[in-house]
Amino acid sequence: MVRIAVRNIVLNIVRVDDPGMAEFVKTATKVDDLVDLLHYIGELLDVNVLAESLSSLVSSRFLIPLLLNSLAPRRHNSAVLLTPVSSLFFFAEFLLVVAHRETIQTFLSSFLFEDASILTSHWVRTNESFCLQSTIPSDRALDSRVFFNALLGAFDATKNDDYLSFYGLMLIYAMFQNKGGQNYALAIFDIIFVHFISYIIIKLCDCYMLQLIFFKIFV
Repeated sequence: MVRIAVRNIVLNIVRVDDPGMAEFVKTATKVDDLVDLLHYIGELLDVNVLAESLSSLVSSRFLIPLLLNSLAPRRHNSAVLLTPVSSLFFFAEFLLVVAHRETIQTFLSSFLFEDASILTSHWVRTNESFCLQSTIPSDRALDSRVFFNALLGAFDATKNDDYLSFYGLMLIYAMFQNKGGQNYALAIFDIIFVHFISYIIIKLCDCYMLQLIFFKIFV
C-alpha cells in the first residue's frame, strides 16, 4: 500500500506542467546517493586509522577543486563546475553531516579567509569520464575572500534568485550547527555581521541620496 501511495504521489507530481519539477524528479535519486555518500565519508572520518589520509583526499579531490572552485569566478573553460546553488547545497550538506574537526576547520578556514590561489587543480571531462587536472597559477590580481564573498553575493536582491539566497542561509545555519567548526563560530558571526551591517548602511545611504535627488528635481 505504501508503494502504491508513493507511485500515485510521483505520478501527480510529474503531471504538473513544469520542466524544472520534472528534471528534479529524475535527478533527485542522484542527489540522495551523493548525500548518502557524505554520510559514509563522515563515518569513515571517525576511524582514526583512516581519518588523516581520507581527510586529505576529500579536501584535495572534492572540497577545494569542486565546491570552492564552483564559488569562484570561472578561470578555465574546460573546468567542470557546479552551479552556485548546487555548490552551496553540497557545502551545507557536508557541514551538516561531517564533524571531523581537522577536515572542517581546514575547509572553513579556506572558505572564510583564502583567495583563489588555493585552487591548484580542477576537474575536467575526458571522453566519458572525469579526471583531476593541475592548473597554472594566474597572473591576475586575486580578490581576497573570494569564496566568502560568493556567499554574501547570494543575498544580492538584484540577482532575484530565491534559491541562491535560501541555500546561502542554509549554509550559514550549517556552519553554526557543525560541531567540528565550533572554534570558528564566533569568527563566522563577526564576519557575517560586519558585512551585513556595512551592506545595510550602504543601502540606506543610497536611499537617502535618492531622496535628495528626488527632492531637488520635483520640489
